[in-house]
Amino acid sequence: MLLIRNLVPTIASCSKVSAKDFSKTSQQKDIELINFCYDILHELENKTCALPFKCIKKKDMIIKHPMDLSTINLKLKNNQYKSLEGFEKDIRLIFHNCYTYNEAGSEICYLGEVLESVFNKKWIEKITHQVKQRDELKRVRDDADIESEHWKKQCQILEENKNNVVYRQFVDNAFLIASAYESLIEGNIIPFIKTLKTFLLTRSRMSLSSTNEPVIQAIIENFLPLKYCIPELALVINGKKPKGSGRFGFSDIFVLGKTGVNNISLELKCISLIGLIENQVNNFNANELEILDKMLEKEDEESLLKRTYVYWSNR
Repeated sequence: MLLIRNLVPTIASCSKVSAKDFSKTSQQKDIELINFCYDILHELENKTCALPFKCIKKKDMIIKHPMDLSTINLKLKNNQYKSLEGFEKDIRLIFHNCYTYNEAGSEICYLGEVLESVFNKKWIEKITHQVKQRDELKRVRDDADIESEHWKKQCQILEENKNNVVYRQFVDNAFLIASAYESLIEGNIIPFIKTLKTFLLTRSRMSLSSTNEPVIQAIIENFLPLKYCIPELALVINGKKPKGSGRFGFSDIFVLGKTGVNNISLELKCISLIGLIENQVNNFNANELEILDKMLEKEDEESLLKRTYVYWSNR
C-alpha cells in the first residue's frame, strides 16, 4: 500500500515570412539603431565639456567638413543613419575637427579630449553589450535548432515505426505519464496515482512485500521529468533554530511546474499490505492481499493510519 500526499504549499509550426513581416523586422532594426545612437548622444550632450561642440558658430565655418552634436541629433530625427559606422564617423569627425582647427594644448582641445574619452568609454560599453546580446541570441537560436532537429529525428523514427507494436506501446506509456504529470501540477493527483498503480500491478503483491520507501521514491522519480523533479529538497522551517535542531524540513519529492508556478511537494509513506494483514491472519495468500488492497482504496488517509501495523525491527 502506497500513500502519497500532495502538500500543495508544442512544437512551434513554421510559417512563411511575408513582405509585411519583413518590413516590421526592418523597422525594428532601425528603431534599435536609433535608440543605440540616442543613448550615446544624450550621454555626450549632458556633459559640461560638450558645450563648444553642440552647435558650430558661423565664424567657424572655415571648417572643410563641419559637424556638431545638433547636426547629429537632426540626422537621427530624420533617420539618416543606416548603420552604426555612419554615426560613429560623424562623432569622430567632431573630435578630428577640434584637433585640426585648434591649437594643441588649448582649452577647447582639452574639452575635446575629455568628451572623446567619455564617448570611447560609452561606445565600448554599448558595443560590448550588443555583442554579448547577439552571442546569447545566437546561442538560443542554435539550441532551438538543435532541439528542432532532435524532434525531427524523433518524429521520423516514430513515423518509420508507426506499425511497430513495441514503439506504439512506449509512446502510449509516455503520453500516459506526461498527462499524469500535467494533472499533478494542476493539483489533481489521482491520474498520477492510477498510472503508478498500473505500473506496480505488473508485479505480484507478494513480490512487492520487501519494497521500502526509498525504492518507491526512485520509481516515482522515474515517472517525472528530470528537469522538474527535485528529490529530498531541504526547506527552512525555522530560520532561528540551528542546523540539526529543527531548522530544516525535507520534501520527499518536490515537483516543479513548467512555468515556475503550481509547484507540488509529495510526501511518501510506504505501508506494506503484509504489515497490515499479519496482525489479523497468520497464513495469507495473494487473493487475501488483493481483497485488502481493494478495501484500502475506499478508506481515507486518517482511517488507514489508525490501522494496526506489524513490522520487523532489528533493535
